[in-house]
Amino acid sequence: YTTSEVYISRACGFKTLFEMNANPPFVHSDGPASDTKWMKEVQLQKTNINNENETHLSIFF
Repeated sequence: YTTSEVYISRACGFKTLFEMNANPPFVHSDGPASDTKWMKEVQLQKTNINNENETHLSIFF
């Protein structure tokens, strides 16, 4: 991910925004080793993280 800072106000200061890389964060592999992994799939819902009350990443197990 990359970060950028946005000025909010003198009282609040700056807020950091995160931008996720568009590449898949998790690659599922086949074979016997894949049975031991607890995560089956990871989906990136939004690439820009500027609101902590929204879903940005879904993990399926």
